Amino acid sequence: MPLEKIYADCDESMKRAFTYALQEVSMLNLGAGTEHLSGEQRLQLMEQVGGISEICKVRVRNARRDAFEQFRHYQRLNQDRAGYPPFGQMHPFEKRIQALTDHFSNDIEGRCGAIVNGLRESAPRNTIEEAFNQRLEEEAKRNTRNCASCGTSFVAHGFVSNCADCQNIALQKSLRKNTLWGRLFD
Repeated sequence: MPLEKIYADCDESMKRAFTYALQEVSMLNLGAGTEHLSGEQRLQLMEQVGGISEICKVRVRNARRDAFEQFRHYQRLNQDRAGYPPFGQMHPFEKRIQALTDHFSNDIEGRCGAIVNGLRESAPRNTIEEAFNQRLEEEAKRNTRNCASCGTSFVAHGFVSNCADCQNIALQKSLRKNTLWGRLFD
């Protein structure tokens, strides 16, 4: 039956994505011991594991999408509308594919999450927080500017040349000029 072949292909694709995740994580050499790693190194490893997890979950979702497309193509060819549920509900075959997707996604997330938690818990106290705070401080230093109007320093987000106070004053002045009340009394 073609539906079982579609299901088997989807299952195989998801298994490949799962084994890819296991291979990529095993290549990070986490079993050698992580006690010697600094907070920054732990953050980088946690980001790598999270990235691998996300790539693999995307592969699983792509396999689901491909199975749904093959199923819909099969239905169009055979005009098999018997027993098809109303709009907004899933066909039993689609439910099976979705259950398979949920199983593999949860398994990938669970295993990668356990690795990240292991990295976090095996760290000496506050090393990860210190590295994260150091990153935040470096980002703030990179974005610190002096206001063009008053000269005070502020942390800029985007292409801003004035501090928030000077921006508010400029906004109030422009509002006064553009209203009838402002034109009459200024």
